[in-house]
Amino acid sequence: MKKITIIIAAIIMMAGFTTKTMAQTPTDTKTINSAAGARIVATLGITDGNATSGVASGLHFGTMARPTADATVTIAANAAGDRTGTAGVVLLGNSPLKHSAKYNVTGDADSYYTITLPPTPITISIGTGTSNNMSVGSWTCSEGTLNAVHNITGTSTFYVGATLSLNSGQNAGAYVGSFDVVVTYN
Repeated sequence: MKKITIIIAAIIMMAGFTTKTMAQTPTDTKTINSAAGARIVATLGITDGNATSGVASGLHFGTMARPTADATVTIAANAAGDRTGTAGVVLLGNSPLKHSAKYNVTGDADSYYTITLPPTPITISIGTGTSNNMSVGSWTCSEGTLNAVHNITGTSTFYVGATLSLNSGQNAGAYVGSFDVVVTYN
């Protein structure tokens, strides 16, 4: 008898659950209209700011006397392109004059971008052989965190500096080389 009571109770419970489930048919429906969108930003551009100001393009360490010992010359990443040298090198004011690299960036107003400097030193040279090469490294940027923001007109300017390593008795001549600076939207 006890078994039959349990079976009947189970059947009643199942019927009750089934009835409740079937009673939950949708009688009220709600709809929400959601917006979808996208924003396209202006193309990011970079130009050599020195080329438009009458100064030689890029970064230039200026003129110096032949070093009497291994030495370094550093150009600061600022508008003045402040220059310092270690013992063994005499810095001159002759042409070509020293200057930091100046870059003008255009893009979307109030947007952030990242500045990527060379990850390793570059070589500038007047030919082959170690006496005809110098190393440029320890890159710096006026945007200390390497992040920048365009102003409300979509333009900004930054400066790049570096350190030049000279060997004692470095050969005289006009040394040249190149490096890449990359700007990328964040």
